Amino acid sequence: MSVYIQRTGDGIFPITVFVVFTNLSNLLLYGYLCDQVEEQVIGINYQLYCSDWNMKIINTRAFRRQYKNMRQMILIVMQCTQKKIGFTCANLFEMSLDTCRSVLWYAYSVLTVLISFLE
Repeated sequence: MSVYIQRTGDGIFPITVFVVFTNLSNLLLYGYLCDQVEEQVIGINYQLYCSDWNMKIINTRAFRRQYKNMRQMILIVMQCTQKKIGFTCANLFEMSLDTCRSVLWYAYSVLTVLISFLE
């Protein structure tokens, strides 16, 4: 959402530039954060796999119930983190930093075509 306050004919340009810059930085930040969250989820799965948890949890008669509960929870977490997390934009395409780059290239191409038509 952008708010335009125009007092003179030249006053709209700085506000428009600020709004465009803010929206572009939000888009890039969102794409970066989506990539970071996906990497962290993959890291959780990898760390659980490498932790050698099945050797560290003792399966004795006294702790059999706790062992089964812990084993079940760890396996569920490992199974859930194997699925790829997909951040989508309006369920149309997956959001990532590469998607942001392609959207910016497309917007730049459209802008240059519009400028060439206006000249």
